[in-house]
Amino acid sequence: MKKWALAAILAAALISPGASAFADPAGTVYTVGNPDTSDWFVWEYPDDARAMGTAIDASFLLDEEAGEHGFVKADGENLIFENTGEKVRFWGTNVVMQANFLTHAESDMLADRIARSGFNLVRFHHLDINRADNIFAKGAVTTTRKLDPNQLDKMFYLMAKLKEKGIYFYVDLLVMRPPMPADNLNGYDGLSLGWKPHNIYDPQLIELQKEYAQQLLSTPNPYILDGEGQPVALKDDPALVFIDINNENSLLQIPGGDMSNAYYKQMYTQLFNNWLKQKYVTRAELEAAWQEPGKVGLESGEDPAAGNVNIVGDGSQALPALYTTLNYSGARKQDIFNFTYDTIYAFFDDFRHYLKDELGVKALITSTSMGGPTNKRGTTVHMNTQIMDYTDTHSYKSHPSPNTWGKGGKLTSWTSGSIVGGGELYRSTPWLRGFDQPYVIGEWQVCSPGPYSAEGILMQSAVASFQNWNPIQFDIFSEPAIDKTMGINRFFISYSSADQSTIQPAAGMTFLRGDIREAEGQFYTIYDKNDVLDPKIYTSAYLLGFENAWMYTKVGMAGKENLDENENMTPEALEEAFQKYKRNDPGKDIDWNKRMGVFRVDTAYTNIATGFIGGKTIPLSFADISLKNPSATISLNSVTKETLADTDRILLTAVSKARNTGMVLTDDGMEIVNPGTGPMLIEPITADLVIKTADAITVYALDSSGQRKAQVPVAKTAEGYSSFSIGKEYKAVHYEITK
Repeated sequence: MKKWALAAILAAALISPGASAFADPAGTVYTVGNPDTSDWFVWEYPDDARAMGTAIDASFLLDEEAGEHGFVKADGENLIFENTGEKVRFWGTNVVMQANFLTHAESDMLADRIARSGFNLVRFHHLDINRADNIFAKGAVTTTRKLDPNQLDKMFYLMAKLKEKGIYFYVDLLVMRPPMPADNLNGYDGLSLGWKPHNIYDPQLIELQKEYAQQLLSTPNPYILDGEGQPVALKDDPALVFIDINNENSLLQIPGGDMSNAYYKQMYTQLFNNWLKQKYVTRAELEAAWQEPGKVGLESGEDPAAGNVNIVGDGSQALPALYTTLNYSGARKQDIFNFTYDTIYAFFDDFRHYLKDELGVKALITSTSMGGPTNKRGTTVHMNTQIMDYTDTHSYKSHPSPNTWGKGGKLTSWTSGSIVGGGELYRSTPWLRGFDQPYVIGEWQVCSPGPYSAEGILMQSAVASFQNWNPIQFDIFSEPAIDKTMGINRFFISYSSADQSTIQPAAGMTFLRGDIREAEGQFYTIYDKNDVLDPKIYTSAYLLGFENAWMYTKVGMAGKENLDENENMTPEALEEAFQKYKRNDPGKDIDWNKRMGVFRVDTAYTNIATGFIGGKTIPLSFADISLKNPSATISLNSVTKETLADTDRILLTAVSKARNTGMVLTDDGMEIVNPGTGPMLIEPITADLVIKTADAITVYALDSSGQRKAQVPVAKTAEGYSSFSIGKEYKAVHYEITK
């Protein structure tokens, strides 16, 4: 494959309109926050065991058992099985906090849902959080030096059930580990949840992280046995694909107060001064290097030999904002950033060697999954392409702020992704892929209770397929027990969310079967370490890149250190990529009309129309769709490995909005007034469909467990095709079409 790269950085802005009443492209005006739900129907929790084998079951695309083809390894940007060389991609979900430690019966139920939804990977996240039952204890934690065997047993059982269903694992090592007095931490008073960012440079904390990793990865799982009947540890299980050393951690962006503790302030300052002594032979050399008219270089009284050259101030002000406040010279800032980068690099490089060389871990490893501001992530991408196996970033649409469910909880944006090109999901995510390296979106979500969740999930399956990403939705479950009476009670959860859970099988089928062809070529911004550490670049939107290039070809960031001379192409490469995209024969798999707010997927296996498709007929190769609602997501998926034309079974999913009973939002839909309760209500979809086949078809409305509950009348068109209508009388999201 030819690889293209671009040295210029082109900034772009995305517009996110907001109003309490919204006019869609067809002119229909409606209230976003509180639509009329008088004709909506109650969504019943599915019985997932009963749903297995029905039309809403995507598990037929999973492996017979996770790990059956050997360990997964990186091959350029691809993931392949070690034993067969076959390419694999992962469409995953997060299991969070106490949901990792369910009863065995509840783990069976959760594993059924995950498999049926078409997820082939689970990220085990927030194992160490203290605000819920965790890996250290059920209930109050006294020490984090020892993993609780009963909690491990519960998690190991869930892993075994997932492995049996062909679902692989991703494990975080440090997320929100609490500082505990019994752990005898030297800087206990200066630590917050997760020990961040001090865990990167404090030798004691580093050793304790290694101790935790050893216990987690080396303890045999009694529910997973090798060929000789012996329990298998995680590190030796080919079902373990990814390990993230730290979740969302960096020294390059430190909140005010996190460096105020005297112990850590002194330690970090001394490390910086030691670094300066290695770089500069004398104080005079350092003073000369930092001089800049009108700026503060080396101040009188500062001397690396005395260990008092400032890097954190009094610790009360955020970094790196402090350096601008103190008017530091460019050279001083550059040295601070280089020292910070080198400190981060040394920690993650050492930890990776510990996992690989001392523990014998065979899974792929990354440094830190990236959240937060885009402009701090470039350093992580650069480092990962040098020493790590893959890069992981996080991306949210409508991320809540504050993240508190209930009255006053707020979303940041409700705008339809079909109109604004995916909004937050694709503003920076495409550009943070490391060159020639697998790319994982370890957390992504179109948060509830927004009106476009179903749309966003199908769009992500399509875009990630096109870009060759591995997305992991956040999250499917985070509760201590499964309660089928609850509605949505968190912004992120999908297990109890009617719109999200009903679209997941269609999204899983689309992604796992490889229905959408990958983009041709690659188009990368080129940078080196100095670029990502330059203060002028670091404090800008350097990595936002060129809007919409990712719609034409694969994009990302390429370090000069990773490119051969012949791979440094000119900006004309983008135009060449665009022309290839337009010439894609027999047609584009993805058609995105942002002006009209319509997103379509048209392949031999899947036909999708989503967005503001009401009042118009959407022609696709296998079906014509005429929607009566203002907006909806409608998907037709082959429920076999055959094409829509050849299969004898098709899943039709028709979904739009869902909300709790009694839920009240502000008119703009961005703040919760009353969260309501279960059961969830779901908007009925009214549409006419023409299925373009001469074969006789039968159409059934399905209940939430995939069981046939009513037959839908079918008529013949003049062309010999079959036509039928769906509507509120069926109280259904899913329909099964048989031939």
